[in-house]
Amino acid sequence: MSLSQKMPYELKTVLDQAVLIVNYVKSRPLQSRLFKKVCEDIGSQHQSLLLHTEVRCLSRGRVLLRLFELHDELKTFFTKQPVSAHVNKFVELLHDEQWLMQLAYLADIFDKLNVICKALQVRATTKFTVNDKMSSLKNKLAFWIECVEKHNYECFTILNDFLKENELRVSSDVEKNIHEHLTSLTKSLHEYFPEQLQDMDWVQNPFVNHTKPSMLSVSEYENLIDIKFSLTLKQKYEEGTFDLNAFWIGLKDEYPEIVNRAITLLLLFVTTYRC
Repeated sequence: MSLSQKMPYELKTVLDQAVLIVNYVKSRPLQSRLFKKVCEDIGSQHQSLLLHTEVRCLSRGRVLLRLFELHDELKTFFTKQPVSAHVNKFVELLHDEQWLMQLAYLADIFDKLNVICKALQVRATTKFTVNDKMSSLKNKLAFWIECVEKHNYECFTILNDFLKENELRVSSDVEKNIHEHLTSLTKSLHEYFPEQLQDMDWVQNPFVNHTKPSMLSVSEYENLIDIKFSLTLKQKYEEGTFDLNAFWIGLKDEYPEIVNRAITLLLLFVTTYRC
């Protein structure tokens, strides 16, 4: 699921313009050194950020946040560059409160979603982990939409701080873009992750009360009953000293049928979640 493909035109334009700003600085070694010098002169904590961050990381890192934090430094930097259409445009954008509001929102939403992306890249990720994360995200998105509808931006800390520091309010146009983007993300999540796992929750916890899942054969369900009433296995499970894959693999010799079914379900998900 690509975040940029689901953006309103205005937000996508802001993202593209942010990429152009980074490209401008990175593509000129001399100007990059000058930019670093500017940062040193004013004590910036992010002297080398734009010099060592690939533009493609805008979609998965903290570059948008750093770019927003550096917007005052960037104003100074561009005012010292030779006059050109690009430079004039960059200066105009960096003085545009509406543009900065949208950049701040993008920094917020990318940062929030990147936390989830990173969590889904660990080796022990299963479709159940993903389902839990996506269920949480769907509910958070609903909450964020509700906040926007109430003109409350506390959930977007970068944007909220910018508004408070400058005594600003989000315009109706910017609010519409944010609302549309969050709504689009919600729709995309339901399209990409529509599956409900209630019939498979026995894989995640075989020790709770289950009616026979429709996918299990009689012999598989009998295996599940045996596991459920094994106090030794329940104790090991509750100790949490191993991951879910290891738990089921460890039962393969004694309960091969149900284990094969569980492992098949656990392996259905591959951790390649794109932001």
